[in-house]
Amino acid sequence: QFGWYVAAAGDVNGDGYADLIVGSAGFDLRLYSGKALSLWSDSHILDTLFGPNFGVGTQTLHINAGAIHAGRYYWVLGSVTGTRPGIPLANLTVPLNLDAWTLAELGYLNTPIFTNFLGQLDASGRATASINLPAWLPAGLGFTMYHAYVVHNASFVPFMASNAVRVHIR
Repeated sequence: QFGWYVAAAGDVNGDGYADLIVGSAGFDLRLYSGKALSLWSDSHILDTLFGPNFGVGTQTLHINAGAIHAGRYYWVLGSVTGTRPGIPLANLTVPLNLDAWTLAELGYLNTPIFTNFLGQLDASGRATASINLPAWLPAGLGFTMYHAYVVHNASFVPFMASNAVRVHIR
């Protein structure tokens, strides 16, 4: 029954291409971009209403920088103030705004909350990272985060920046 619901969505993810929302009866809706993305997510909404275990309320970020970047390092950054105008970094613009969240998140890379937010791409130029909401978060937070990644070498010289992916925490 996939495709039971189909609707034009405008440019939801801010990549400059029209997006499409597709769903089926009894299942979550999925957003499909009009452009090939190097970062995508399995979920765009996370609830703070869950039990005491990590892993419930998880957003998995799928990184595909391409085989040309195989073995290089990546780091995932976040923002709560949006994606424009972006963060200039060397000859790139990371589609996130530098804010207090960006700086705070840097202190928690590769912790149980921000798993694999700093790592090395595999032989295909791929990796996964995840946001795991802790059980101590209060319910009903109601804010949106955006994440993107940067590919760099061991000296942190950047080579590419991904598109941004949003997640709403409710």
